[in-house]
Amino acid sequence: MGYRLLSKIYCSTDLGINSSGGTVVKHELDALKYIDKIIEIGPQDTHPLFLGLPDIPFLIDYFTLKKLSSMDLSSVNMAHFYGGCYTESIKYLKIKDIKTTYTIMWHDRKISIEEHDKINGNGTYPFIYVKDDKLFNLYCGGIREADCVIAAGTVPRNLMLKEGAKKVEIIPLGCDIPEHTEPLPEKFDVGYLGACGPDKGLIYLIQAWDTLNYNDSTLIFAGAQSKMLPELINRYAHGGKYHIIGYVNQPGDLYNKCSLYVQFSVTEGFGMEVPEAMAYGRPVIVSDGAGASDCVTDGVDGFIVPKKDVKALAEKIDWCKNHPKELIEMGKNAREKSKRYTWEITEQKYIDLWRSLF
Repeated sequence: MGYRLLSKIYCSTDLGINSSGGTVVKHELDALKYIDKIIEIGPQDTHPLFLGLPDIPFLIDYFTLKKLSSMDLSSVNMAHFYGGCYTESIKYLKIKDIKTTYTIMWHDRKISIEEHDKINGNGTYPFIYVKDDKLFNLYCGGIREADCVIAAGTVPRNLMLKEGAKKVEIIPLGCDIPEHTEPLPEKFDVGYLGACGPDKGLIYLIQAWDTLNYNDSTLIFAGAQSKMLPELINRYAHGGKYHIIGYVNQPGDLYNKCSLYVQFSVTEGFGMEVPEAMAYGRPVIVSDGAGASDCVTDGVDGFIVPKKDVKALAEKIDWCKNHPKELIEMGKNAREKSKRYTWEITEQKYIDLWRSLF
């Protein structure tokens, strides 16, 4: 029976890239391929860096539109975009009566600018198209024109609705459930995995750890960008123990070392490390600025703490350290909760949404 589509376009500069965005793209593609034939438009066609030009989002939109304009779209009835700026491309497809959906990991613009300036100095925010009101208005055109925008959580959904998106559906990012997990280690250590930009709120995590000043516990950082952390630790910490392990081949290389995972982003579209850590049976502390806060039931499988609130974060970390039995139970609850956020479930949500458009 008739959920068959003609053919569909999938467009993203994260196609084939080994990154968190690339992971999302892979699973979106798997879901779309389940429905029908796909025409892929990747970075080799649209990213200015591939073409020897500056990395400017509006150029991505320009080259995407150029690519679309050269194609025979008579058999296409839907296009999906992931990330980036695609305002004019989506407008062009709308004129041709082609349905468009658009996944974007949306951050709070105001908070992001404030955090960059706080760490790097006033006026150092690097993304002019976000800082300038007129350019940002152009950048937001895609979310206003698309038939449906996909957000990974309630926080980014509400932000996009404020920017004029007509319809926003929440589809959280997924995780893989490991068959076996290690029990929480006897030594209480806290972990963080991921990027180290100002939006991640790492200065507040470091400050909270500094106030606790444990001599028998370590804050462990992992991720390819970890080389940026010594400067932040030197600037914001005077006490506490820290260990930077850098890039890890498997996320379990970090999660199995810690008793608690913290994602204290001041603003973030989701934070896929949260359900990932939960899948390893780790309780989590997240800020209310992260889309992944939707995954956490406060006091059951982790805690949700107001963003930037160093005192509240330190109190929750200290509670976890001093309640090892309860922490074990929370870890079990986190493992069970993560089963609601598998990539298979996420892909099915995409399939259901795309089918609903026709």
